[in-house]
Amino acid sequence: MRTAETIEAQAAQDKTAKASRSNTRKCLDGRSRNGDASRIAAWKWKKGFCPNPTGRPKNDRAQEIAREVFERNPEAVYEAMGKAVLGGNAYAFGQLADRAYGKIPQKQIVTGVDDGPVNMSIQVSFVTPDGTSKS
Repeated sequence: MRTAETIEAQAAQDKTAKASRSNTRKCLDGRSRNGDASRIAAWKWKKGFCPNPTGRPKNDRAQEIAREVFERNPEAVYEAMGKAVLGGNAYAFGQLADRAYGKIPQKQIVTGVDDGPVNMSIQVSFVTPDGTSKS
């Protein structure tokens, strides 16, 4: 027969078993991890060490290749462009040109009502400690 004491004891036992299962994880080789990072201490970077001190390279290798294609083979590019235009597909040339020399900047003109200037106003309000505002 189950009593309140046995139910509480079973609940406490289940709770501790569940906590130990959640804190103990297994590595791929079957060892227990127990949330301890000391196993990787030998591979941690030393303080002050930067694995990539110069950062990401500033040059774009694809851009360099595209420029070489344009500059070393102007006749081939001319023929390819002619074939692409006559065939109705200038996409490849556009992509190569954009990669080599960058996209052409597009101007944007912002106007107000009836192509007039844009009207802007700024209102500053100061609030005093007693809650009243002064403009």
